Amino acid sequence: MARRAAAKWRAVLARIDSEEETLAACRANLNACSPATRRLLQLAELGRQRAGRARLGEINRAVNLSIKATSDWSQYGVDDFWSAPLATIEKGAGDCEDYAILKYLVLREAGISPDDLRLLIVSYPRRRTIHALLAVHLDQEWLLLDNLTMVMVNSLEATQYRPLIALDYHAITTFAAGSPALQEAPAAIQNISGLSKDLPSRSAPR
Repeated sequence: MARRAAAKWRAVLARIDSEEETLAACRANLNACSPATRRLLQLAELGRQRAGRARLGEINRAVNLSIKATSDWSQYGVDDFWSAPLATIEKGAGDCEDYAILKYLVLREAGISPDDLRLLIVSYPRRRTIHALLAVHLDQEWLLLDNLTMVMVNSLEATQYRPLIALDYHAITTFAAGSPALQEAPAAIQNISGLSKDLPSRSAPR
């Protein structure tokens, strides 16, 4: 799972680099913007109008309401496809990782440092599924942005999830099998940026 996630994440990051150039060109010439590009900039601007936790909550809510939850099988005929942000907006639909990836770029465009963003892959025992969400570091805590709820929770309070993988803009951390919950994850999530770009993974402390 870690290898597949790392490969998909690298491909998405390459697309995001390209999309950031598209967004910059759009800012310079609004007449040249596609509807999807204009919408992403609108989402980012919603966030820029607020600060701190309110910024994260505004973007979490806006993205959750902007696209319809749809399985990869329904859209692409495959079990697992990670869509680039502009493609997700254009389609108006996506699954959990598509929501998280879209929030990742919108928050970057709204002024959040990529050092403070993590794409998390977790086990969700209550729903008997693997789930993706975005973690954002703010004021010494990690807040979780989930497409299943408008409410942001601190990672220390997120007892419903079991952490599997954390991805930042150049590295991957895999959590030890049997990690009980995200209460033990913040240090590993925080330290992921210390990894070399050439290292595919490491085990997080239990």
